[in-house]
Amino acid sequence: MDFQRWLREAAGELSESESPKRDAEILLEHVTGKARTYLLAFGETELTAEQEAQLAALLARRKTGEPVAHLVGEREFWSLPLYVSAATLIPRPDTECLVEQALARLPAAACSILDLGTGTGAIALALATERPDCTVTAVDVMPDAVALAQRNVERLGLSNVTVLQSSWFEALENRSFAMVVSNPPYIDEHDPHLAQGRRALRTADGARGRQRGISRSRSHCDNVTKTFASRRLAARGAWLDAGRSRAGTVYAIRLRRCRNLPRLRRQRTPDAGAVAMSLFTVLITVHLISVALTVSFFIVRYWWRYSNNPLMDARWVRIAPHCIDTLLLLSGAGLMWKTGYLPFTDKGAWLTEKLFGVIIYIVLGFIALGRRRPRSQQVGFIAFLLGLVVLYIIIKLATTRIPLLG
Repeated sequence: MDFQRWLREAAGELSESESPKRDAEILLEHVTGKARTYLLAFGETELTAEQEAQLAALLARRKTGEPVAHLVGEREFWSLPLYVSAATLIPRPDTECLVEQALARLPAAACSILDLGTGTGAIALALATERPDCTVTAVDVMPDAVALAQRNVERLGLSNVTVLQSSWFEALENRSFAMVVSNPPYIDEHDPHLAQGRRALRTADGARGRQRGISRSRSHCDNVTKTFASRRLAARGAWLDAGRSRAGTVYAIRLRRCRNLPRLRRQRTPDAGAVAMSLFTVLITVHLISVALTVSFFIVRYWWRYSNNPLMDARWVRIAPHCIDTLLLLSGAGLMWKTGYLPFTDKGAWLTEKLFGVIIYIVLGFIALGRRRPRSQQVGFIAFLLGLVVLYIIIKLATTRIPLLG
């Protein structure tokens, strides 16, 4: 069986998954050791008997609801590759909002940060990567989680992160911190936002029934209060990530037990994940509209240019392309910031090709529509056609995120 056929059949078997095609691709990447671009470019490559057996076993486990991250043993968070295991919850993209909020509120000078209930170490490692001048202490009560977080520290080669086994502040003695961040185990095993398979696979400590999740939040507030009382936590406060269904209850605990904490605001904050998704939706909508306007205006201006339409000399026709290009540039930069894709990196190889494509398109557009130098209609027409081809390639790169040159 070749790559292409296996991907097609596997995606069909995983039809109940949220992303069957991507799940199949990740499993195939893991077993073959090949990048996604290679799998798609050389889909006729035959699988070995050993690879087929491994894939069949992984596919069977995925069909029972076991997360893909557990099957392959890793997950990306904040553009960092992290080892994962059943000992901890899998890092979620919306937790990156907690990292963003913490980074925005950290003092400019070097300081100490504490991550309570670190799990895989995702939050601590993201903060340590962004602020190498700061020292980050990550604690967790579970030995398996501590070992996993330490593996991730060593994998990333970070020297400013220390992982400790501790129940909250017990092993920290009299140490002080500029900020405490925490994403504690609070998820209700009956939370409707969890998929059926993922809910079934939570460990006893990871499943966190309703009362355990709330008791941990209560314990968290108690410990943070004691830390403030002993003046070991700076006034910039502590950040607690709580689930959607926990917001009201945790909010009540904060008011009752943490009402005296400096700068701890007593109002509900909007769902950070929803806010981030709304911003992404706005950016992608503006970007797509700008692309559509760019293509349409390029075609219309070419027609006006070579049919000697007087509209070509209108002021708004000269100004409009610059406005559209500005929107295109700003929305594109915003999408790079939100998604973490950057040109001239391995992850953003397709974006590098897109950038060069934009430069080529600008040159071709100047040739096709330029007015300063007289050009033959034939040269302009060729430049126009090539410009359309380049625009198609740019759009394909943006939609597939697969580099053409590998």
